[in-house]
Amino acid sequence: MTDEERLMIQNVLANPPNSDLGDVAEDGEEIDCSSTDEIVCPYCGHEHRDSWEMLDGHSDCGKVDCGECEREFEVSRYVSVSYTSYPIEGAVRR
Repeated sequence: MTDEERLMIQNVLANPPNSDLGDVAEDGEEIDCSSTDEIVCPYCGHEHRDSWEMLDGHSDCGKVDCGECEREFEVSRYVSVSYTSYPIEGAVRR
């Protein structure tokens, strides 16, 4: 993890999503930009399709430009891993 990524994470922790940082559009409408399936601009509410392409593959946070209002904002990607296991019929104990 780079120093820049650490600083961005510290900023997110200090100012969590749905704090007073940009979660209300300029027209006064509330914007849901926390734990969404796609990146949502916290300024205008634009939903970015193919969000996985907006951050490079080695980073889970970074700065991006909105394709609609062209403002820069920070994004954090949270990945959840889960596992499913199944018994093998006739499996032998080792």
